[in-house]
Amino acid sequence: MVEGGPKFPKAPLIFSSSFVLNWVPFIPFTADRYLVQQTNSIWTRVIFFPCVWTASFYLFQKYCGLGDYLTFTTPLITWPEFGLAASLGGRSFLDFLIALFGTILLEIPDYPFHLLKRKHDTVSVTDNNDQGKPVYKNTYSSLLKHPVTAYILFMFALYTYNGARNNILPGSMFQAPQSAYIPKSVPVSCVASYGHDVPDKLDYDIWFNESAHTAEAGSKLVLWSEVAVVASDEKEEFLLLQRAKEFAIKHKVYLAMTYHLLGPVEKNKLVVFTKEGDIGIDYNKAHPVPTVEMQPPGELIIPYMDTEEFGRIGVSICFDMNYPEFMLQASKLNIDVMLQPAWSWGPVTIYHTQSERLRAIENGFTLFRCTTYGLSGIYGPTYNVVYDQVVATYPTESYLFYLPIRKRVATLYGYIGDSFSYLTIFITFAALILLIRQKCKSNRLFI
Repeated sequence: MVEGGPKFPKAPLIFSSSFVLNWVPFIPFTADRYLVQQTNSIWTRVIFFPCVWTASFYLFQKYCGLGDYLTFTTPLITWPEFGLAASLGGRSFLDFLIALFGTILLEIPDYPFHLLKRKHDTVSVTDNNDQGKPVYKNTYSSLLKHPVTAYILFMFALYTYNGARNNILPGSMFQAPQSAYIPKSVPVSCVASYGHDVPDKLDYDIWFNESAHTAEAGSKLVLWSEVAVVASDEKEEFLLLQRAKEFAIKHKVYLAMTYHLLGPVEKNKLVVFTKEGDIGIDYNKAHPVPTVEMQPPGELIIPYMDTEEFGRIGVSICFDMNYPEFMLQASKLNIDVMLQPAWSWGPVTIYHTQSERLRAIENGFTLFRCTTYGLSGIYGPTYNVVYDQVVATYPTESYLFYLPIRKRVATLYGYIGDSFSYLTIFITFAALILLIRQKCKSNRLFI
């Protein structure tokens, strides 16, 4: 909700999105119900549903036009031991884990009875020494092979690994000095504008004065929130860029300036100037929000620039970060710091931030986010508070942060990408095909 705006901003979009989201689970539930009726395999019951669930949400986020904005795992990713699993298999791995938890819960009531049955199974032994006495089968192998036991061991190992990654910093051995593991930081700033069109967005003085204030406070990089100002045409755009160039040279700062170009072709722009006044990055938003932003999308390429102070810098704008496949370029390009101007509204601000914060976990970069009506700040490649600095931002205000200087952290997801997602799709279709073939051979299905 914005000041002076409607009480329920974008309500039709929110309700329609929720309606669509809640139809996605219909696919895995239907498929699982059909398959479970055809098999008695406990492992099939446990594994099949998470695979269909994961495959359905992956295909939905890939082709629905909303990215991974609509999923059920977003509220859980603030739990470090769970959220860090995204660095292994991406968002799809998190989807798989919550679905797997559900199928395991269904097996727990029968778990003791399964062990009891195994314990009392007997075999007849004909060896002379045993004289045909009944011998109890070994229940330990049965215990280890049961899905519930395997799940407990797997999650214990996963949470232990992620907990260690989150709490034990590289170089932080016992009684090691902080200088050995706490990276140096550089002051950076966020200038928050309005997300919607207001007269102040035409007054460039407001935003350059706020930027000057942060530069005088020591900021080495100034990032504006999404569409901070408006340029009506190419002439106004040229004058705006010229002023930004002069500002960067005068204050010797990197200026990441955002603006809404109205014509001749509408664009949502982010231009990064170096301290020397050169344009290091010229970017047009690649994923406009459906039904909200009607401009044509920019190129599906993440631009980057190399700097002495921050390492390799990449950029994306707001909704771009809801597309994991697009953001995977950050791993391929080995980007250290990702700049993200954004604009959110109403109750979606926290939810949106949590979802986009996951991209830093997946790709191992440090995220510097500046948004209107939302959460701005620094997000590291783990959930460790040494790196994270977050504050709620409000228009016409500027905020100073301290960006830790560190190289990108390599992640498994950065190497394999969405391979886990494709694996769940393969398992889903393979299981269904095998089931259909089996029923055809048994003459119980006529095609």
